[in-house]
Amino acid sequence: MAGWSNDPGLDTDGQLQVRKLAEYIRRSFAYSRFEVIYTSPLPRAKQTAEILGTVLALPLSEDHTLKDINLGDWTGQPVATVATSDLGKLYFRDPVGVRLPNGEGIAEVLERVIPTIELIRKKAISGSAIVVSHLEVIKLIIAHYTDHDLHHLHRLEKIPTGSGLMVSFLQDKVQVKPLFAS
Repeated sequence: MAGWSNDPGLDTDGQLQVRKLAEYIRRSFAYSRFEVIYTSPLPRAKQTAEILGTVLALPLSEDHTLKDINLGDWTGQPVATVATSDLGKLYFRDPVGVRLPNGEGIAEVLERVIPTIELIRKKAISGSAIVVSHLEVIKLIIAHYTDHDLHHLHRLEKIPTGSGLMVSFLQDKVQVKPLFAS
């Protein structure tokens, strides 16, 4: 579990997947007007944003509120070790009300992320923005805007590596569509 301080960045395969995604976005959304890429400052997200920015010729805006959930003591631990611990079992079954040891709970992540997404929505009224963050944060954003029950957060579909989600806000309606580069 990478967390905030054990982030190795993208490996060669990850970089290739992001380049494919960037080319897919460039081709598929040629008439869209993306204005900026907002990114978490953690290495794996920032490298993703840098590759996207280079291919799409877009500036980057780093935002610490887009960082992954603070895993605290779970940082650097194998997923299997965390998932089989008592707290891990509880968290992966129902994360609501669970605060990670010396880390965050999902309510805290929502409190820092949703105001940022709202600000991005206001700034991008005349165009579109790309947001690069982390799986748990992205799932929380999707759950929030689609009224998904947070008790079942971990049942949301995983987002495959090298892909993305397009979230469209049209009046009071939110649409989420997967983007696959392959």
